[in-house]
Amino acid sequence: VLPELLQKPHRLKIWSAGCSNGAEPYSVAIILQELNVLNRAT
Repeated sequence: VLPELLQKPHRLKIWSAGCSNGAEPYSVAIILQELNVLNRAT
């Protein structure tokens, strides 16, 4: 799903609600790093 969303011209916003220990956003960050898109993050 993320590769298709990242090809669109709009800005992608990611929100992780209710994360207790930070594992969920960390996992998303790993996926974004593997897709080589963290350098575009603001």
